[in-house]
Amino acid sequence: MSLSPLRLYLHPEGLAWEGFSSYMHKKPQRSVTVQEFQQLIADTGGQDISSAAMAQLEEAIVRAMFMLESTANQRKTGNNCQSCFQLLEVTMVFNTTFHPFLLQVKPYAHKGKMASLNEYVVRQRILEDLAVMLVSKETVVGDVAMGLGELGLTFPTQNGLCNFDESFCLSNDQLLYSLDNRREFFKKGNFIKLYPSTSAVKYTSLLQTMYPVSRGVTGLAATPAQTGGHTTSTADLHSYLLSLESFYADLDKEDTVLSYDDMNIPIDFEVVPNINSSSLHNSKRQSISHVPGQIKVHCDKDPASMPYLKNLYINPKSTLSPEFSPFMTEYHITVDYDVLHIAVWAFAKSCSSQARMEDKHGVSRVGNFTVGIGENRISVVVVDMSYAEPWVLNTYTLVIQRLAPDYQLTSLLPGLPHQVCSLKQVRHSKTRVQNVTVVDLKSWGTWLGWVGGNRQWMHQRYISLTPDDLSIMPPRLVYFTLNDLILINKNYDMVPTTNVMFHFLQDCALRFAPRESCGLQVIGPTVSWSKFLEKSSSLPQCRAGDESGKWYVPCKSCTDTHSCYWQQAIWQPDGCRYQWLPRGKVKQCFAGKKVLFIGDSTNRGILHYIMEQVNGSLHEWDKTHHLRVYSMLNHNHTAFSFAYYPQFWLPAEHRPVLDKALYQLIKKNKPLQNNSNTVLVVGGVHWLAKHHIDVVLKALNRQGLTGIRLVVKGLGSGFHQPVSGVHCLSKKDHQRLLSHNLATLRYAKTNGFSVIDTYNMTMARYKDFLQGKCACHFHRVTMTKKENVKKSVGSKRLVKAVSTGSEAVYHVEGEINAAYSEMMISQICRGS
Repeated sequence: MSLSPLRLYLHPEGLAWEGFSSYMHKKPQRSVTVQEFQQLIADTGGQDISSAAMAQLEEAIVRAMFMLESTANQRKTGNNCQSCFQLLEVTMVFNTTFHPFLLQVKPYAHKGKMASLNEYVVRQRILEDLAVMLVSKETVVGDVAMGLGELGLTFPTQNGLCNFDESFCLSNDQLLYSLDNRREFFKKGNFIKLYPSTSAVKYTSLLQTMYPVSRGVTGLAATPAQTGGHTTSTADLHSYLLSLESFYADLDKEDTVLSYDDMNIPIDFEVVPNINSSSLHNSKRQSISHVPGQIKVHCDKDPASMPYLKNLYINPKSTLSPEFSPFMTEYHITVDYDVLHIAVWAFAKSCSSQARMEDKHGVSRVGNFTVGIGENRISVVVVDMSYAEPWVLNTYTLVIQRLAPDYQLTSLLPGLPHQVCSLKQVRHSKTRVQNVTVVDLKSWGTWLGWVGGNRQWMHQRYISLTPDDLSIMPPRLVYFTLNDLILINKNYDMVPTTNVMFHFLQDCALRFAPRESCGLQVIGPTVSWSKFLEKSSSLPQCRAGDESGKWYVPCKSCTDTHSCYWQQAIWQPDGCRYQWLPRGKVKQCFAGKKVLFIGDSTNRGILHYIMEQVNGSLHEWDKTHHLRVYSMLNHNHTAFSFAYYPQFWLPAEHRPVLDKALYQLIKKNKPLQNNSNTVLVVGGVHWLAKHHIDVVLKALNRQGLTGIRLVVKGLGSGFHQPVSGVHCLSKKDHQRLLSHNLATLRYAKTNGFSVIDTYNMTMARYKDFLQGKCACHFHRVTMTKKENVKKSVGSKRLVKAVSTGSEAVYHVEGEINAAYSEMMISQICRGS
């Protein structure tokens, strides 16, 4: 314990006496831990009484320390030592209802005769843990600096480190206190931190009573100049400390629970949400209920107001429907297609409550959320902080409808003329163009040459090929790697090509190939969409799942993405086509098969889509993060199963490795045939690498399953938005992922896997993601109807159908997910 400001820890080990007389006479005692004591109370009076007893014990100790500090400050006893620590011995008495009473607080003295060996052991353990905590050399400057930045304390002045208007400043001693506080957290060992902590909001009213003139309890701390150089009390820094603890809690949660397990991309947790509003820039750096030095939010002490919000804010600014009222708990807003994430923050009406995002353990400050196309739901819960475990008092729901890019367009009439536009995947390949005389290179960094290595025209805009040039070109073939290309015929008349399809294209807002052009490109003269589809249908079927391709879409103008009929868009390689097999053939292909999926939620989306196509309908699904088997599909002829990997929410040392997860999946599906009737599909957003391919092959070899069909789903678009709780990749990371994806798929193919390249398919349309924090989901499962389920009962001669109730029927939405899922079906059924 240290005073002014208070830092208080409780060690979980202590001594217990049965009866007051035993304590007074130091009769035989026993050591007990907090957990053992809690269990003892729970066994006697129940879990609720046990939790309440421990919460009351902690509150009694903290209150006693506040009173001790107040008395010391009134007496002005000596100079305060910010780094000094006092070990105290606290004696508590519990009555028959397990309500604690503070009997005695005295300085701890490790000397004199011990009453028992138990007492000696307990005291030794306490001293050992204390020594480790106090001499810690943990580097915490970065954490504290980020926390101060979140609170807007970035302006050094003569009063210390202040906010922009110097209404809130920290002295050097207070900064040292902040460093010590954070450092002790990492080396606290068995100690339980009582103050400051995220749950210490329940002491606000007590401090207001004890220090009625202190501004730090309600939001502003006194600066050193304002206090005349005297010691700053805990009340002066109470709001600051709660805000800082709230920030640390979110930071630690991101580091240990919510970070995505990505073995190839470095994770950067210092992403600041892209929020333009200056008022939001100031307010987002505060704890929701405690806002030092920026926005002054007044709360009330009326117990009746505890379940309600006082305000609900959204950025970019949107109109709530209905208008906000504390007594209305559901609101709707509509945002444009180009709005990919929003910021939401709220304030509780009561001083004893807190507004938190998503659940009772969520952030109590501004939260950034991705907004997928269609419906998105965000919850804001109001929690009572007067308990050790927050109690949910009320839940507000924000329903966000994000418009599709073509929401304003009427139905497509395929027979009318349209521009056919393309978004192409990035693949460094070569194409041969015959009978060329003049080429216009429209962007720098491209090159022209032919076999023989002649590159004399590198980086020029217009290149004329004279008859002499043509005479030395073997055999009049030019190899290009171009951004744009215009051909001129032998009469030197300008002829825009109608089949230049090897552009390196991407969405201009996320250029993961920075030297290449971006956006929609016209692929030829204006034609009807139906004629384009007819021409495409004449192409041969693709055999591989990683053919170089592009999205084709009918548009009124390729310069305006909102004029395109995106629901009609198709993914098609350059020289072949992916055929969607008739459903009857799909059922026939999957009959007798066991299909095992291992991967993350993107793989799970493919699983549910194929289940619906094979079964004719989808009657069960879930967002399982474990292992799940779906049997009795396709008239009991097909079984699917799914194992979630990697389990990123677990601490790294507790996550099952890939071969263990695969072993459990195989074991759950035995017996398995060592042929194409057993299919294994591996894949995810960003975690897949070459060594995972090796792990899978070794595991299958051990199980004698070297003859099964293997399919790898490539990497995908995702983690490109700065939102709460997940990492955000930079453009440089996405550029690295492109080459990483190609290398991984190439390695998988050489080792006998069929591959489905989904990276370029999804990156070209990365804005079209559906709901989900990762911005990586291109599927959504919705309930379409409920069917009456009938069961046959009776003897063989007399059978009748009896209704057993209704069963939900689901549908997997998402045209992008459907496109690569159909490619997966084609690869699984190839040769069947």
